[in-house]
Amino acid sequence: MDGIGKIQRRAENFKADEIEKLVSLVESSKETLYGKFSMSLTKEKKDQEWLKIAEKVSTVSGISRNVENVKKKITTLTSDVKKKATFICKDRRITGGGNSSATPLTPAEDRIVGLLSKADYEGKASL
Repeated sequence: MDGIGKIQRRAENFKADEIEKLVSLVESSKETLYGKFSMSLTKEKKDQEWLKIAEKVSTVSGISRNVENVKKKITTLTSDVKKKATFICKDRRITGGGNSSATPLTPAEDRIVGLLSKADYEGKASL
């Protein structure tokens, strides 16, 4: 009867300043977080970097963020920005220059696009 009677609370939403801090930390640690494993870059080193990021993001608002929350947030942000950037690229390719119905990327979203390769949101690179 372990889980009976326990209510699991949903984590609080990330605030704009937390997102800004998260994006800047991931930008500065991109090589460590997303680099290929090697003798000098181990899983433990990546885990330590994620832990540092979670701690620094937690200090911004005082809300305790764990590594799982931080990884999930950056993955969700990246996915959303990728979809938005893809829509913008497709809109530009329409005959006549597109209808400009696509909302432009915010500065934070633009920085997240910088973390991605161009092929992630524009499609296959043309030969």
